[in-house]
Amino acid sequence: DTEMFTIFKLINRGVEAHIGFKPQKLTFVYVKDLTEMIYQSIVKPVFNVAYFAASEQYYSSEDLATFVRTFLNKKTIKIKLPLPIVHSAAWMSEKISAISGKSSVFNRDKINELKAQSWVCDLQPLKDELNFTNRFTLKTGLEETLAWYQAEKWL
Repeated sequence: DTEMFTIFKLINRGVEAHIGFKPQKLTFVYVKDLTEMIYQSIVKPVFNVAYFAASEQYYSSEDLATFVRTFLNKKTIKIKLPLPIVHSAAWMSEKISAISGKSSVFNRDKINELKAQSWVCDLQPLKDELNFTNRFTLKTGLEETLAWYQAEKWL
């Protein structure tokens, strides 16, 4: 996930940026849990059903940054960016993107996604119909992911 990798790189460089001042509720799913969810949805006799792929526990962006910072053993400067400034920067990014002809992941649609109060999903159907339980927490998934990034010299 290139967006998560951007967060990892920023924290590795000592910068912890948060958008807005209200806490968010976020859910994540580790790739190994996701593949297990997909496998279970194939082998179980359940048809034409959509499931949310997420962890059972929700976290804040602060939790995410804390886990990454702790694993990488980094001290960071924490920056809270006010939404009007972020919106202006996204607008500018869109204009530069239009002029250069190169797409940008930082745009006003992304800001709407980043400022949402909650990204918590109802996993009850996944549990009931596929008997699924996450094996990885955000912390354990990040530890494995960040260890891989370090081994590959990406961080």
